[in-house]
Amino acid sequence: MTMDEHKFALTVEHVCTMVSTPEYRQLIIEAIHVLGSLMMHDVDNRIFIDCIVKVEDIVEKANNLFLIDQIKYGGNATVCCAKPMKQSGVTDSIPSNNNQARRQSTLTCNGLHNICQRFYDTPPAGKFGTMSYMVRAVSELLTCNKCLNPDKPLPINCNVQ
Repeated sequence: MTMDEHKFALTVEHVCTMVSTPEYRQLIIEAIHVLGSLMMHDVDNRIFIDCIVKVEDIVEKANNLFLIDQIKYGGNATVCCAKPMKQSGVTDSIPSNNNQARRQSTLTCNGLHNICQRFYDTPPAGKFGTMSYMVRAVSELLTCNKCLNPDKPLPINCNVQ
């Protein structure tokens, strides 16, 4: 199944409509968009993803990066989700907990799917937008999980202007 097939488009649409909460669905679509854009703009065929990339993991990693930036810059999430992290001194990485990804969260901000409500409220565009965090999350997940073809090393630069 390729992106050019109608069946692929219908399958993606079907999967997206299975996500019941619209806020989380939007983040899932943004993560899919980043992956699709990565592959579409790879005109030199330098990227070969040799693993399964879970879209939920991208969203979770993007949320974690968001919370780290919130601590770093004293953002609004430091009063809810980032507060325990700040108190424990987390500054660079948060271990993922895949068991909590799909259940109702107990976050103080009442964010669904264990995603901070402040992240849901963040606009997609800009240096601190959700799309920026999605790009950074894809970059980190692909390089950390060694999904890229090792024969063709690919430097990934995630600077956002």
